[in-house]
Amino acid sequence: LSRLDDECSVPKGSDEAYVEKLHKAFKENPLYDTPKRAKGGVLVAPKFELNFPSHGGNLDRLGFVVKHFAGPVMYTAHQWLDKNRGSMNVDMIQMLTATSNALISTMFPLTMADPKKSTVSSVFRKSLRDLSSTMLQVLKRNL
Repeated sequence: LSRLDDECSVPKGSDEAYVEKLHKAFKENPLYDTPKRAKGGVLVAPKFELNFPSHGGNLDRLGFVVKHFAGPVMYTAHQWLDKNRGSMNVDMIQMLTATSNALISTMFPLTMADPKKSTVSSVFRKSLRDLSSTMLQVLKRNL
């Protein structure tokens, strides 16, 4: 996600450049693969011995594969930069902050950075950090 934010900050950043940077950064990682077009128009992830249907043309260049706990998943980064540049709706954050559910309200504190200036992934990462911190505190209390 930090690489996505980095590419969003580049004046001429693009989905293609983002995926190329992922390929370069993670080419040696056993949990990452770059799909290749094979016979019959399918995309092949050689590290995982998997085939994926081809999206065709430019969309194939935006593909990458990540091996998760449950297995490999192919992602297509089509319009990811545009989506990431979108902002969290201020009303939504205020609603989530005002909820009576303590866990949800701590994920969206009033002191959160101005959502109009934050990317979606930066808000998501902050929420994950806050959630992890809250869970650690609860775990420590229960030990």
